[in-house]
Amino acid sequence: LGYAALAGEQEQGSLAMLLSTPITRGEVLLGKFLGLGAILTISASLGLGVAAAFIATAAGTEGIDAYLVLMAGTILEGLAFLAIALLLSSVTSKRSTALGGGVVLWFLFTLVYNLILYGAYAATGGSFFSGPTVHAFQAWCWVLALANPGFAYTTFSLLPSSEFAFGGYGQWVLPDAVNLGTTGLSMVLWTLVPLLIAYYGLRRRDL
Repeated sequence: LGYAALAGEQEQGSLAMLLSTPITRGEVLLGKFLGLGAILTISASLGLGVAAAFIATAAGTEGIDAYLVLMAGTILEGLAFLAIALLLSSVTSKRSTALGGGVVLWFLFTLVYNLILYGAYAATGGSFFSGPTVHAFQAWCWVLALANPGFAYTTFSLLPSSEFAFGGYGQWVLPDAVNLGTTGLSMVLWTLVPLLIAYYGLRRRDL
C-alpha cells in the first residue's frame, strides 16, 4: 500500500504539482497515512470479521476475546509497516527503489533479525534441544525481541492463548513485563517514529 505513495508520485511529477497548492508536506504525508491506513483497517476488519462470524456459527464464541486481540494486533502491525513503507517512499525518488527497500526490510524483520536474536540467545547459554524444555529469554533478549515489530505482533497475538511453543523445541516463559501493553507499544512506536522521520526527511528534500 505505501511503498509508491510518495516515490511513485514524485517519479510521475504529480507530487510537485500537488505541493504547488496550499498544502504542506506534512499534510500530504498525514493524508497518505490516514487514507491508506483506513483502507488497511477496513480490509482487515472485514476479512477477519467475516471469518469470525463463520467460526462463531460453527464452533461458538468461546475464545472470541483472543480473536479480537488477533484482529487488533493485525491492524496495529499493518499500520506499523505502512508507516515504514511511507518512510521508504519519502526518501526515495523511484518506486522500484522503494519496493526493493521494502523487500529487504521485510526479510530483515521476519528472517534475519530473528536468526541473529536466536543466535545471540544460544551464544549466551540458551539451547534449542528437542523435548519438553522450558526456555526463558534473558531481559536483554526480550528488549531486542520486542524491538522487532514482527516479533511484537506474534507475541501480542498469542498472549491471550498463553501458548508459546517454539516448534518442537519447547515452551517459552514470558516475564510479567511482556504483556499486551508493551507489545502493543512496540507496534505503535514503529508507526509514529517512521512517520516523524518521514516528515523530517520530506521537509528537507528538494522536490
